[in-house]
Amino acid sequence: MKFNKKIALISVATLIGVSPVMPTMMHNENIVHAATYKTRTLGFKHNSYVYNKRGKRIKYRGKSYFKKNAKLKAAIVTSGKKTNYFTYVYSKNSTQKLYLKVYTIKGKKYFNIGRGSYININNIGLVDNVTIYTDLNVRVKLTKNIRTVDGNGNKNNEVLKKGTVVTADGLGQIPGGEWIDSGVAQIYYRLVGKKNTYISSEHTKLLSPVQNGNTFENLFKPKADLKDGKVIFYTIDGTSMFPGYTSGKHGTFELGNAMYLWVPKDNKAELFYNIVLPKYSQKLELLDKDGKETSAEVKGDLFIKADDLSIYKDSGQKPINTAEQAEAGKSVATTSQKAALTELLNDENSVKAGFKYINAAKGLRDSYDQAIAQAKELLVKNEATGSQITFAIGQINRTSKALNGRKIKVAYPNYLTKYDRNKILQAAIKATGNNDIQWANHNRELWEMTESKDSDVSYKKLNIADYIEADTPKIKNKKGYSSSATDAEIKKNSVLAKYAKMLDYNMRKSSLVAKKTMPIYQNVGKVGTGANFNVNKLNLKKTKKSIKKGNNIGYYATLVVEAKGQYYFMIQEKDTYFVKANDVTLDNFSQTAEYKKYQKMITDLMGPNQLVDFGISVKSKRDTAVYKTNDYFEIMNSKQYALKKGKYTYFVDPYVVKYNGEYYFTGGREFNSDYDPEGAVLCKDVAKVVKGQIVSKIII
Repeated sequence: MKFNKKIALISVATLIGVSPVMPTMMHNENIVHAATYKTRTLGFKHNSYVYNKRGKRIKYRGKSYFKKNAKLKAAIVTSGKKTNYFTYVYSKNSTQKLYLKVYTIKGKKYFNIGRGSYININNIGLVDNVTIYTDLNVRVKLTKNIRTVDGNGNKNNEVLKKGTVVTADGLGQIPGGEWIDSGVAQIYYRLVGKKNTYISSEHTKLLSPVQNGNTFENLFKPKADLKDGKVIFYTIDGTSMFPGYTSGKHGTFELGNAMYLWVPKDNKAELFYNIVLPKYSQKLELLDKDGKETSAEVKGDLFIKADDLSIYKDSGQKPINTAEQAEAGKSVATTSQKAALTELLNDENSVKAGFKYINAAKGLRDSYDQAIAQAKELLVKNEATGSQITFAIGQINRTSKALNGRKIKVAYPNYLTKYDRNKILQAAIKATGNNDIQWANHNRELWEMTESKDSDVSYKKLNIADYIEADTPKIKNKKGYSSSATDAEIKKNSVLAKYAKMLDYNMRKSSLVAKKTMPIYQNVGKVGTGANFNVNKLNLKKTKKSIKKGNNIGYYATLVVEAKGQYYFMIQEKDTYFVKANDVTLDNFSQTAEYKKYQKMITDLMGPNQLVDFGISVKSKRDTAVYKTNDYFEIMNSKQYALKKGKYTYFVDPYVVKYNGEYYFTGGREFNSDYDPEGAVLCKDVAKVVKGQIVSKIII
């Protein structure tokens, strides 16, 4: 998201049409139980009259009405029971939800502000400078086309159009959501009637009189703050991990399992939370008895007493044992306890074979793997205590439950949309923990690049099927109509299968070319993409354009279609067009002597493996040109710039390609998305190739 300077001048709350204060993550949320009549400062969001209990306008302290943005100190009546309208009262260690009592007068809802006076609930926006919210659904209008996302911020295929009115039952931050600016999170509405579907609130207008206040703490990992700055950190044995030291700073911690531990010093069991520290930060800031600061590395499992934590809303968990079990757990583990742990370890292979593990974020897989490894080490120790075994069981259960891998539903596995590819790419990045993944080979393959400590680069082709599952619409094709969009269609049609196989060519070593000069066809109307694709809608008409014999038909041949019994390749580049499949052949140009001669000039300098950021300079042996290359890897007839005899031009990630019957030196983005198309030079116009970039006759 691009940062909007105008937005920077207002708060996030103002951005979404509410008050300057909006809770996004509640700490220790409680309810103010007793009905109160405490005087509070009310803020008006509309001009407002004052009414009596019969619905007639009256004066309040001599005023007939209050203007928009006016402030009024009044004893608004709150409720000791849950109502549909509430605000918050903040203190140092907690946030309390304050329910507002609502009165219905002549079918309209009012707040009681004392002295027999009532104000329409639509007209008061703030209580003590905190927004009034409702837990009722709200209606929201989109002021711009908005793509929906899931609870982790992943984009869906669905785009809601400007002017659409939606119903939402929640509003708040989501994990993986975007940021307006550093430290300012985007806020999202959750849509009613659509499972796990959210939209950014940035381009919306609230139509309901009161903003929804249901936030999404349950989507986040459970966390807690220290109640004060002098907290003892414990081991699983109930003893201090750092004797003589306490916590040095207030901090926020991710919570693991809740568990009772036996504390020998106090001779009793108490409730603790296991603390999950990030891999990159295994040290704690500590204070000694004199208040001197130090830091120490955490070794082993870390625990904090529940009484020392201010726990976020909805993060409270049921303890994995009881106080009685904690007392017994100080002794050596029983045979039955070890058997329960062994049973979980026996499930390891089946868990790791499932897509919930395979496609889970790498950090979640690592946590599960670590829990398994620690449990295996513990199981062979004769002195392992019951508490240690109980905790190991809890760790495996917690980390296995957290595995969130899922397959992405696509309408047609062999005809992925741009948004399908984006979701698959993001899923692969999440699963591998590696950002160096990109689509390659005319978007038919997904490759991962890894770099060793010695800067050696290697490439791994990922299995796209690991990340997707078909959710194909049930459409019955007309006679003489089919496509390679699904494997089922390919399997039952041998002609379709023959042409579909040609789509998976390696564009650096081969290409689809015209057997003879042939016409280009275009569809009348739209055939659709994704779930909207329907081969029955094809109505192909011959155009005046053609492709010459021996020329490339286009790199992005994405689909084979059959229309009226005739087979075509569908090419999707700047425009979508079709050519008859029986007029196309696969040119394996990498087998020719000419290609091998030119490619050898590169490999002699680089070696057999493709190296990232490897560059060459080619020297022209006659006046020639560097020809433009476009975003579809096509080499254009137009010149990028002239290249005089004896001059050099430079290519990063170079290779040789045959295009429209000619061989070219080119380079760029196939394995390195940092570079734009770099142009191309005819191989026959090159005198020699040298390693590095030549500037003013100096190689750098």
